[in-house]
Amino acid sequence: MALIMAIVLWLYAINKYTGEIEEDIQLAINTSPGLTILDTSTNVVTVSLSGPRNIIDRVSDMIKDNKIKARYDFPDMSDIQNDEFAKTIRLSRRNFNFPQEIRLDSIVPNEIDVILGRLANRYLEVQIEKKGIPALGYEITNEYFYPHEVLVTGPTNVLKEAEMINTKPIDINGLTSGQSRTFPWTVGLEQSISFLRDDKYVSVPINCEEKVNVWFQISEQQD
Repeated sequence: MALIMAIVLWLYAINKYTGEIEEDIQLAINTSPGLTILDTSTNVVTVSLSGPRNIIDRVSDMIKDNKIKARYDFPDMSDIQNDEFAKTIRLSRRNFNFPQEIRLDSIVPNEIDVILGRLANRYLEVQIEKKGIPALGYEITNEYFYPHEVLVTGPTNVLKEAEMINTKPIDINGLTSGQSRTFPWTVGLEQSISFLRDDKYVSVPINCEEKVNVWFQISEQQD
């Protein structure tokens, strides 16, 4: 009888002081120089954790504060010559910065498909993107911008098909002819290009540090 009571008390203590959680964690994947990520099967993984309840509670708060990371670093792949290729990565405890006292019970998914692309440089034409409309009774009758093309760094296969790069949206809402003297405006460029892959649009990061100077001619509308 005493043995049974001891086991019951032990199980009670274990349940009281042991906690379990299931949390979603954002996955960061880092490539080697000269490569970029084109697509992944997922960028979030679900982990099941157990351990001392006080530490489990602290880890739960750390995950909410983005202090717990999921990270995978690709090794050097400079010997690969393909412009685009696929890899499957497998996650384990070493890809997370959990405290030692925490047990990692599962990772879902623990295998992730990644499509990588080789980086290249190419000149693309600039396209002006506007948002809003001029003030009532006014219209943009002419626009000028410079430079007309810029050097962009991005995935080789994407740049082969890309024809232009957009500026960040320029707010023209409420413009009148009185604001003509404020030009030129210096505008940044979007740092991504979207393309269609397997019936879905994928946004791929690119890099272009150049700025574009923009002039608008704003005139009163003619009846």
